[in-house]
Amino acid sequence: MKANHLKPFGVVIFSLLAIASCSSNTSTESKNSNLEGNYELVKVDSLMVPVLEPLQITDFNPKTNRFLAYGTQSKACMEIDAEGNVLSSVDLTGEGPGHFGPGMSGLGYLGDNIVVEGAGAYYFLDADWNYLEKFTPGSGYIPLTYIDGKPDAVEINGVNTIIKAKSQNYFGSVKLKEDHFNTAMMLEAFNSKSQEPTELLPYPENSIYRTNELYLDNHEPKISYNQQKEELMLVLPLEPKLYKYKLINNGFELESTLDLDLRNFRTPQGIAYEDQHENPLKGFGRSNQLNYIYGMLNSSILDVNSYGEITMIGYKTGAAEPTSITDYGEATKYAMANSETRYSFFVKDKMVLETDIDLLRYVRLNESQLLVPYVNEEEELDYNKFYIYELKKVK
Repeated sequence: MKANHLKPFGVVIFSLLAIASCSSNTSTESKNSNLEGNYELVKVDSLMVPVLEPLQITDFNPKTNRFLAYGTQSKACMEIDAEGNVLSSVDLTGEGPGHFGPGMSGLGYLGDNIVVEGAGAYYFLDADWNYLEKFTPGSGYIPLTYIDGKPDAVEINGVNTIIKAKSQNYFGSVKLKEDHFNTAMMLEAFNSKSQEPTELLPYPENSIYRTNELYLDNHEPKISYNQQKEELMLVLPLEPKLYKYKLINNGFELESTLDLDLRNFRTPQGIAYEDQHENPLKGFGRSNQLNYIYGMLNSSILDVNSYGEITMIGYKTGAAEPTSITDYGEATKYAMANSETRYSFFVKDKMVLETDIDLLRYVRLNESQLLVPYVNEEEELDYNKFYIYELKKVK
């Protein structure tokens, strides 16, 4: 799951989620029909990996039927076969060609090769973990345990290209002007032939980020490239819409917009632009502490993942109604007690199922199947267990 969150460089002490091309101005709008009940998400198989430390499987290669995995304690990079056998394990920490320094935030397949997102650079290796090349910029943070998953990569004009959300305010350190999102680009793309990133895609014309008078801090898009349809799926955290962009010669063009009927997804709360650096939360930089409070209490899309005709949307419901909570501790307790994380499945733009099954850190295997780690903090295992779920139509 790629899910794509940028954080300040350095170890992340606390997670707030504890619980150059312009687009075409023409697009088609469609409203999905809620067909919940016609499909079900069922366990169909499992995978056991005989490794003692907790593993995070980050990507799957359907050509080789193999997985990439990250050791959350050793920081080892591994390749695992479909039977759970560890085929290779390498230590790429430290310095030197192909080594990612003190930490990494992404691990995935890129064609026949492997890409590691390290602190400040992307490192490209062949199938045997031999170093090929690197280019910057990479991630801006080092996670404590689990990493973001796999980097988002697209082949553009025959060149494998990394695409990531563009940081608009550099982790809250820059105060944005009221008209910032009218001209800002959402994404940046770069590859081995780039000297610097290319900015892509303005915020959509009717987006709440461009039309709302309030500053909304949660503004970095979540993306998923659907290789089968050659479409870039994009969602903005605080609005229930799915934007589809068609791959063109040198970038993407807006093709359509789908309104998402997500349960209990409410209009977000924000702050005045001039208050961005007022009353900051101690230990969290310069941002107004209400940004962090609303980050927990607003409804928010967390993830999008599209494969063939099936698209998954992960989101949290946040507070049921607008809230006057201004204390960070109180907001944390409220969110943990009341906010739900849900996953919606869309088949050909029709919602067919919404579930509260915990699919944290899932990996798509194909159009209908996904791999999900088994987590039970009260149970000590000498192996890692994963379940394979399948979206099936009810007969």
